[in-house]
Amino acid sequence: PLHAADVADLLEQLPAGERDILVDSLGAKLDAETYAHLDEAVREDIVDSIDNAVLADVVVELDSDDAVDFMRALHPIGTKFLGR
Repeated sequence: PLHAADVADLLEQLPAGERDILVDSLGAKLDAETYAHLDEAVREDIVDSIDNAVLADVVVELDSDDAVDFMRALHPIGTKFLGR
């Protein structure tokens, strides 16, 4: 299997529409660690398109340090996750 950083690199290379389809079809099967390795802009695009339940699972599955970094990165778009 590919390392999470390699999967993140591949996702970053895809056009946004194709990336959204792939991420949507993988859902919770996509390793949470992959999100930690994504470029911030790509991560924001993906977070905007995924279900809140999947997003919550991602945060829960990350190591605490990565989860904190992930939530900090979400701050500008965190209203989707936080329900505000």
